[in-house]
This record gives sequence, structure tokens and C-alpha cells, in this order.
Amino acid sequence: MIDYNNEFNEDVRERTDEQVETSVDDYKRWASRLQELADQIKDDAALAERADELADLAGQTSALIPRYRAESSAMSPLDPSPPASVSEYSRIGEKFQRNLVALDQACPI
Repeated sequence: MIDYNNEFNEDVRERTDEQVETSVDDYKRWASRLQELADQIKDDAALAERADELADLAGQTSALIPRYRAESSAMSPLDPSPPASVSEYSRIGEKFQRNLVALDQACPI
């Protein structure tokens, strides 16, 4: 699960470097795949709960991407304030990162 997330992040970084936008469908597939991987964890209830929360946060992220993009597109280039969805995205991202670290520490090697 962690490896898959890292691969997705690397793909997003590469696309960003090439100035190619990652599609909403790509984000949805990422969240869906994380949920599939979380659903495979059966023998450790605490680990399964962390994995489910991580997958849920990925789903929240993928659902927020269209709103963020719409708000960004509607803003004046002269407006220095970020889109309203940035604070929500940041909150979700911080929870995702904390959960990812905890999951990584809890995973058997």
C-alpha cells in the first residue's frame, strides 16, 4: 500500500515536472487502489483500521481535486489569496501524511 502510494506520488511529480496535469480519474484510481489494498488486510484489526483511514483520506483528496481546480480557474490571476479549498486540502493532506507514517511504522516487514 505504501509502495503503491509512493509510486503514484512519483508519477505525479514527473507529470508536474513535465507540466502535465494529473487527471481527476488518475486520482480516483489511486484512491480506489488504496481502498482495494486496505481491504486485503484481514489479520490485524489495528493495521486494517489505519489502512482504511488512509484509503478514506485518499478518497477525500480525489473528491476535492475538481473543486480546487474549479476555484483556481475562476480566480483572478491578480488575487494573491489561495482558493478556499486549499485549507481543506491541507487538513486532509496533513492527516494523510500522519496516517501514512503511522501505517509505515506499524507494518510488518
